[in-house]
Parts: sequence; C-alpha cells; structure tokens
Amino acid sequence: MTEAVPQMLKSFLLTPYTEESAKQIASAVVVFYNELTKKGFSKDFAKRLTEVYLGSFKMPLTGPQISHRE
Repeated sequence: MTEAVPQMLKSFLLTPYTEESAKQIASAVVVFYNELTKKGFSKDFAKRLTEVYLGSFKMPLTGPQISHRE
C-alpha cells in the first residue's frame, strides 16, 4: 500500500502529459476551431477563442504562486 500511493500520485500527475492525451487535446482544439468557423465566426476571432480554449487544458505543475510586491 505504501508503494502504491506514490505510484498512483505519479500516474495522476503525469496523465495529462502523455502522448495520447496530447493527441486528444489537439483533436479537440481542431474540432473547436473548425466548428467556430463553420458557424460563421471570423478566422481571427475563432483563433483567439481557440487560444483561450487551449489554455483551459493547462495544468500547473506547482502550487499557487505568490507574487512579491514592494
């Protein structure tokens, strides 16, 4: 059990960064962009929306960042 937990945690953290996950995300992004352009959105606006959509797939590798203000 004590060895299974670290392995399970490692698997959970690395899953979004597998080759298969990257392919699925890429496919989803392409479909998203194509649907926007089919619905009449300009290519420029569809590109900007797609960039935001792609950003939703980002997963932080560290905890929350605290900024230092002077």
